[in-house]
Amino acid sequence: MVLAAKAANIDSVGLTYGYNYGEDIAQYNPQWCFNTFPEFISAIHR
Repeated sequence: MVLAAKAANIDSVGLTYGYNYGEDIAQYNPQWCFNTFPEFISAIHR
């Protein structure tokens, strides 16, 4: 999804857990990357 977002020139969010095909999502350089869902929620409430 990060690569699709980049191709469409839109921002992306990566989560370091879940179904990432065993790869580190950070290697795709999403605009934001979070280790937990609460971190993500906290960030969007700032």
